[in-house]
Amino acid sequence: MGDTTRLLFLVLHLLCIVKVQASYYKSCPDSPNYTPPTEAFQQNLKRLLDSLSSKASAPGYYTSIGANATDRVYGLVSCREDVDREVCRTCVTDVIAQVVQLCPNKKEAFISFQYCLLYYSGTNFFGTLSTNFVSVATNQRDMPADPQQFMPQMTSFFNKLIAEATTNQPARLFAAGNFQYTDQVTVYAVVQCSADLTAQDCSSCLIQAVAKIQACCANKQGARILSRPCYINVDQRGPQHLQGKPKGSAPLHDRACPFNGLL
Repeated sequence: MGDTTRLLFLVLHLLCIVKVQASYYKSCPDSPNYTPPTEAFQQNLKRLLDSLSSKASAPGYYTSIGANATDRVYGLVSCREDVDREVCRTCVTDVIAQVVQLCPNKKEAFISFQYCLLYYSGTNFFGTLSTNFVSVATNQRDMPADPQQFMPQMTSFFNKLIAEATTNQPARLFAAGNFQYTDQVTVYAVVQCSADLTAQDCSSCLIQAVAKIQACCANKQGARILSRPCYINVDQRGPQHLQGKPKGSAPLHDRACPFNGLL
């Protein structure tokens, strides 16, 4: 491979990395008394990721691996419930393949792609709520509405979505819908919780997420409020910015860069 060709692939690789990194959120926290994972933990993590990958077509799946409490690993994968199962499988396969690169030698990692998320930890988190929310204005344009009038209506709209997600039997822990604020403004939203939550805890988590929208993004046309157990996505540009990929659609932008083996 000539120097010019190699340089071209390097430029494309860097552009691809930027594109992939723009499509995900990652958190690789260390505790105050952090110690590197043991070899047994690393082996259990590999087994856990293999187990999660085998269940990739399910909307949500969680399990734990390891007989020794000090080396046990707990993990969860979750897809947007409205995405095609093949899209879910592709997204989960990609996030699992990349987590060891994005969070190397970590006992805890949270990676969220557009259509799926992965979380693992050495601490049992199943069924627990988290107050750590990430607030992202996905559409920086100011909304053509008075926030003082708009927010009460949007809160009422979210309350209906939360009730739909958590009160039906069995609870889906997912709901999507829209409401028309004016002739020119229609708001679209998706709410979802991870499969390990009860309906009551799901409701509590989503209510906290709605409060975060009010605090961070009340005047923006689009926002995503994300935590490990639940998230909210809202946008005024249309349902195409919220809904999952239909069958036969183009590959996800979350796929790993195709130039890795060429450099």
